Amino acid sequence: MVTPADQAKLIDLGFGSWTSSGAARRKLSAEVSVGQEWWEDGFPGPRNRPASYMSPEEVLGHRLDRRSDIFSLGVVFYQMVTGQVPFGGATDAGTALKIVQATPPPASRINPSVPTRFDAAISKMLVKTLDGRYQRAADVAADLRQLATDGQLGALSERRPGEPQPAPPGPRPARSAFTVAVVVLLALAALAWWVF
Repeated sequence: MVTPADQAKLIDLGFGSWTSSGAARRKLSAEVSVGQEWWEDGFPGPRNRPASYMSPEEVLGHRLDRRSDIFSLGVVFYQMVTGQVPFGGATDAGTALKIVQATPPPASRINPSVPTRFDAAISKMLVKTLDGRYQRAADVAADLRQLATDGQLGALSERRPGEPQPAPPGPRPARSAFTVAVVVLLALAALAWWVF
């Protein structure tokens, strides 16, 4: 999330409560496996976790690993550069079906300023199969660093996280959503690389 003061903030998407052994995942897996109507009583997962950020293996109740998080990170990146989630549906069930079955349009089709190689990186994070995705967050970070080194991600802020932003001297020009997204993207990639 980006605040009105243009500060990037990480928000809780409820990932911690959606565990690999959770009852909600088992219930969803059973319903998907037998083709029952999904979410008759509402979304079975934590109420503060949007279905849009689930990976295909989460929807299907399969084992999760770091590559599931890479998929969810790809959803965040896609949303940051396009302003929309790649697998939006009218309902959580519709969203889940799209996550499992649909391929979103390339981010550059929605936002032509997205560099081709960055578009490819997002697409690779959103591959349906675990083996087709980036295998480690460090691999994502390495590709993003290379894009930044090649100058394909535009000018990035040199301000450190937590430092106050200086007040602009006069009327402030509109900041492109893409530049803000890239700054947040690099911060998330660095964090993911450090954690994994």
